[in-house]
Amino acid sequence: MQEIQLFLVQAQTLLAQLAFQTVAVLGLGLAWLLAVLGVRFTDALAWQTLFARVARVALALGLLWLTVLATAWPPLLERTGNVLGPVVIALVAALLLTEAVAYRFMSSVNQTLQSLALWLTAIGYSVALSLVVVAESWMREPVGATLIDGRFQVVQWAALFQSAGVIEAWLSTVFGALVLLGALVQSKLVGGRLDASLDLPSGWRSGLAVLGALGLLGLLWLLARTSGADAASSDSPTFYMRLMQGSASSIEGLALRVLFVMWVLTLVGLVLGMASTAVRSRLGQFMVQLPLFTAPLVWCLVWWQLYVWPQQTLVSGLPVADLVSLQPAWVLASGLVLVVGAIVACAAVLARALGVPAQPKGGQA
Repeated sequence: MQEIQLFLVQAQTLLAQLAFQTVAVLGLGLAWLLAVLGVRFTDALAWQTLFARVARVALALGLLWLTVLATAWPPLLERTGNVLGPVVIALVAALLLTEAVAYRFMSSVNQTLQSLALWLTAIGYSVALSLVVVAESWMREPVGATLIDGRFQVVQWAALFQSAGVIEAWLSTVFGALVLLGALVQSKLVGGRLDASLDLPSGWRSGLAVLGALGLLGLLWLLARTSGADAASSDSPTFYMRLMQGSASSIEGLALRVLFVMWVLTLVGLVLGMASTAVRSRLGQFMVQLPLFTAPLVWCLVWWQLYVWPQQTLVSGLPVADLVSLQPAWVLASGLVLVVGAIVACAAVLARALGVPAQPKGGQA
């Protein structure tokens, strides 16, 4: 029975975490794009509306994730509260302060203050997501704290922000934001799935496709680097060995192969997107649109390979079996169903925000 409870708890935690990560990372890319658009263009209302929806969905998924942690891992929160508590409080403070100041500036008739509000929003969003990255990284590697009387106590706060795990997690977040943003923007190349008001000049679309391709290369580099570090001091297979031999050996290897296929398809679509309106064939148009669907899957699989799979049996350096909820299996199964339902609802909201068909206009390319 304990194995079933552990599986149910891990499944709903993983789903809530990956859903939040994907939407939050997309919001990071949109926030900075909106800041740049505010300087380059005087009217970016459609992008502001899209970012507002994505940010609110990210907030909802973040609350869902925190709820899952509080209900499914109560002993874990008790042991880590002295570390995670201040981090969560700082995160909420950053969001509230950013919202208050940005709203005040956006209400002004001064164009400079309105542009400044966009930059403050991007910076505040980045700070909040950085605190999330710190919390996630510390859960995997509890640096700067020690276990005293069954609870973690902070010894050195700076260590939480300076560890190699935090740097790698933040790099992967930036790379993921570039990939998701590039895939989103370049899907307008064939004008099928996004509202026409979200269109950008060809140079901008091509440039964002280039940044997305570079982000993809960065994610692959992180995967190879992490696997290489793990294999250097043990008999574990390298990243390339797992990639070539994985489908016949383990679930991890199969997931890695699926990741690589999705990675290649996304890269091909982004590279075609660099050609802008030169894509004419139906197959080429399909490949340009494909990253809109494969890029989120790539990001989820990369995050799973980097940070979830290596720590399936340990959380904060402690065995997870004695930290899960003691609720009956049917209660935990109900929680999993509710998590899936909430994610589906949020996905529907995003689909409406991203999938409004462009109205055909005469003479429009």
